[in-house]
Amino acid sequence: MSSGSVRSRGRRLATGLAWLLLAALLVRAGVARAGELLTANHDVAWFLHAGAVWLDGGEIGVDVIDTNPPLVVWLAGGEVALARLAGWTPLVLHAVLTALLALLALFLAGPALARLGFGTVARSALGLFLAVFASIAAGYESGQREHWLVFLLLPYAAWALVPGSGSATRVVAGLGLALGVALKPHYVAAVLALEGLRLVEQRSWRALLRAELVVAALAVPFYVVAIQLTAPSYWGDARDTLAVYAAYDRPVPLASVHTLLAGLALAAGVLAAWRGPRTRVPLACALLALAGVLAAQLQRKNFAYHHLPTDVFAGAALASAALAFLAPRLKGARATLALEFVPAALALGALALQQPRTRDPELRSAQARVLAPLQDGEGCLVFTASVGATFPVANFTAGRSLSPYSCLWLIAGNYGEAELDAPAFPYRTLEAMHAVERRALERVVTVLRERRPRFLLFDVRPVRQAFGRSPFEFRRYFEAHPDFAPLVDGYRLLSRDGFFEYYERRG
Repeated sequence: MSSGSVRSRGRRLATGLAWLLLAALLVRAGVARAGELLTANHDVAWFLHAGAVWLDGGEIGVDVIDTNPPLVVWLAGGEVALARLAGWTPLVLHAVLTALLALLALFLAGPALARLGFGTVARSALGLFLAVFASIAAGYESGQREHWLVFLLLPYAAWALVPGSGSATRVVAGLGLALGVALKPHYVAAVLALEGLRLVEQRSWRALLRAELVVAALAVPFYVVAIQLTAPSYWGDARDTLAVYAAYDRPVPLASVHTLLAGLALAAGVLAAWRGPRTRVPLACALLALAGVLAAQLQRKNFAYHHLPTDVFAGAALASAALAFLAPRLKGARATLALEFVPAALALGALALQQPRTRDPELRSAQARVLAPLQDGEGCLVFTASVGATFPVANFTAGRSLSPYSCLWLIAGNYGEAELDAPAFPYRTLEAMHAVERRALERVVTVLRERRPRFLLFDVRPVRQAFGRSPFEFRRYFEAHPDFAPLVDGYRLLSRDGFFEYYERRG
């Protein structure tokens, strides 16, 4: 056997070991976050809770009310079912699936990058960078829909630049695209951006007749019909929540580090473009980053995870531009070896050293102590405008949150800025409330009357999401319903801290 063949086998072995180590580190990092109360993500916890309620016979739009299309609840329900079969907690299973999704996306995109001129070394370096950068950039937000969205769009983005129209891999890429846009419809902007680039290159509308786009387009009517058949009340609830959705608005500054990063990526993409198939990858990634900027502006919710696709695709654009420039210029065995192993060592080292960040440790610890006695079949009802004030603590108890809402932010949407800023909150009678407001109040009171939660928690923090510093009090507000005060009389005050008033049902 020649020395060149031995070196080639050694490199393949080293590359394989690097990817196995990447998989292990991704799973380790995700499970370390998801398995601990103080580091698990609250939004992921809410969706898994909603999926469990639906899986156990609850109805979307009745027992689970959310502004997002039902797909996220269906997927979460599937995850809960798998977790129960495996004997894992849903949060841990979700973390493992997130790592596997990243690896699958890179596997599907690899052949497309090869056809675009990226050699084995460059593909491996770019793939390792993407997986590690996305995990580190996500951090606490790991497993959020935006984190998944990056890897659901990635195979489509890679194959969009490859000539041809049909293959099994393209079909799978189309399914990923359909899932991604269904989870976050704002990212249809990514499709428009990439197909615009494709049309400029091909100068023919026939460029749109590809397996991935056909599959994604066919999925739309099936999705609408599935919602109509399984969750028809979603449409009415979506209309209600959209009517007050502005209560959650956080203006997204156009001038930000995310926009700057996307701008740098666009500059790198334009400089690299048109020198060959390989050099168009940076521009495609930059367009995806800009689509992320647009999606964040459309959502008007300036939460950190909303910018994750922008940051990751911008990083991919800069990394692929650097590889496209360096790879042809690195001659000799030592240079190739450096390109192959130095980035891998740095990426894997950074991932290995990453430490989970805690979130609201005092609030979660205090709430967990009170809810610890919950047993199977028992539940709690939390009156708060913040998802993170209920989840993931409710996921770490034997009982369950009984509210159909992730939180009660929508109440604030029924009041104007002047009313929320007033020194005295303008409580309305039940008859004076808007229809959307009254329906939400009545739903919560119905749960209290029919389900009789063991614990009631009233958020008493001086600053609350959507309400700001308004002197609004949840208990006073719900007393507009004639049944509420008599029902609460059946509870005794356990304790009060800087976060909640805790009540337990008598007897």
